[in-house]
Amino acid sequence: TIEGGTTVEYADEASFSLTGDSSVTLYAVWTSISRTVSFNANGGTGSMAPQTLEYGETITLRSNTFTREHYNFSGWSTTTTGSYEYLNNDVFSLTGDEDVTLYAVWSPDLYKISFSANGGYGLMDPQYIYYNDPDPLYICNYTRPGFTFNKWTTQADGSGAAYTDGASFSPTEATELYAQWTPEDFVVSFDGNGGSGSVANITVPYLTQKNLTLNSFTKTGYEFAGWSTSATGSVEYGNGGIYTMLNPENVTLYAVWEPTTYRVYFYPNGGSGNISFQQFEYGVAQNLEHIYQSALHIQRMGKQSDNHHSKLY
Repeated sequence: TIEGGTTVEYADEASFSLTGDSSVTLYAVWTSISRTVSFNANGGTGSMAPQTLEYGETITLRSNTFTREHYNFSGWSTTTTGSYEYLNNDVFSLTGDEDVTLYAVWSPDLYKISFSANGGYGLMDPQYIYYNDPDPLYICNYTRPGFTFNKWTTQADGSGAAYTDGASFSPTEATELYAQWTPEDFVVSFDGNGGSGSVANITVPYLTQKNLTLNSFTKTGYEFAGWSTSATGSVEYGNGGIYTMLNPENVTLYAVWEPTTYRVYFYPNGGSGNISFQQFEYGVAQNLEHIYQSALHIQRMGKQSDNHHSKLY
């Protein structure tokens, strides 16, 4: 400013000459710097227009319009790997005289993993796992009588993706996992119940059925009738019959024996008359109805072969 109040401006390094004989003071004139704030999706998709501001000015940052599948927007950072420094629509001012790039900060989605007993019993808390951050699945805490836990699947019928107990799991959505069960094997053993010999055991998975081993026990004077679940019971299963494992436990089947029945026929041996036969069971003593000093012909019931005939004198 010179005499008369006139203001004269000079560019930096401009030519200058005195117009009087007095000293002159030149004052710096400052213009605020305009800088650009750009936005980087940092793994997301979409676009956002930049913002401009001058040094010392405070602005409100634009609302984020970037998206990223399986992630939530957390805020803005001045580095690609930093935690957020500014929230959505936060106020912003320059701290330097350079343009600034703000990088979107993303938080992975947190997914709920539910566990279905699928026929079993018990309780299991849900598990929460972040996207792209695998965690071991909870160990199955369910039980099911007669079954052992086999695996988890994404479908109740056992189809879909399968996972073992404690397997690493990285969800892409909320997921329900279904317990899959394998029936346990139970032993059916055979007791001769007074007979001799042996019969091979069989194993029958729970709630399935299998043909019983054919009987090979023998008992003198008795015929094999079938199998019973008690030593004194009646026949419940025939020879080679189908057995269904309805109870989750090993079982013993007992041979059921029926005494062989014989008929005793009376012959007059020179006398006259007609006398009916008398019936006997093996091992059971009883009095003869008619006694002769002649021969007795004994015939085994149901057997007509001469090998089963004998005579008493």
